[in-house]
Amino acid sequence: MAVMETEAELLGTSESVATVAAGDSVDRSELDDQLDDQLVDQLDDQLVDQLDDQFDDQLVDQLVDQLVDQLVDQLDDQLVDQLVDQLDDQLDDKLVDQLVDQLDDKLVDQLVDQLDDQLDDKLVDQLVDQLDDQWVDQLDDKLVDQLVDQLDDQWVDQLDDQLVDQLVDQLVDQLDDQLVDQLVDQFDDQLVDQLVDQLDDQLVDQLVDQLDDQLVDQLVDQLVDQLDDQLVDQLVDQLVDQLDDQFVV
Repeated sequence: MAVMETEAELLGTSESVATVAAGDSVDRSELDDQLDDQLVDQLDDQLVDQLDDQFDDQLVDQLVDQLVDQLVDQLDDQLVDQLVDQLDDQLDDKLVDQLVDQLDDKLVDQLVDQLDDQLDDKLVDQLVDQLDDQWVDQLDDKLVDQLVDQLDDQWVDQLDDQLVDQLVDQLVDQLDDQLVDQLVDQFDDQLVDQLVDQLDDQLVDQLVDQLDDQLVDQLVDQLVDQLDDQLVDQLVDQLVDQLDDQFVV
């Protein structure tokens, strides 16, 4: 019903155009080019912004599918020829403004409701080409958040081997540095402990050897002294005894 009402509005407009253009000779090929240019010009920034805020992929697909089916079924060759013949190069700025003013919120809502997921690749490419830098600049935070939320684990799984290798290399380098530092620290500690132990053992052995030598010398001296004293005493005793014996005899 919405398309039929739109068609009736277009027919009424085309009749007014035919009245204005009555008596003029129209070249159909030139009129086709002019009609295409004029229709593109009619999609002004306001309509693009409204559609940008209101439609998502599912609604776009619904509208395109229904519009294609309805236009193919309802707009026959006779109506197309009439519209092409009526629209000519005399379509002035005033008529353009009237057509833009007639595209009210109700028509926009109807178009959005009819968009569905069957939007074909050709129309997608056309819409993408029409979206310019202004649309990108006006992309609001809400749409950005939606896009971010749609990024799931598949994105992580698709991370290429090059990035993985780089991350692995970085981690390996970091781990190598950490391990080297740890090993150096441990080795330093162990080496210091070993050196301390060895030095302790050597010092102890040296001290023991020195003490042993000193003690032995002292003991020998003492023994020699004692032996000397004993021997002297014995010799004296023997001599006294002998002398006594001699004197007694």
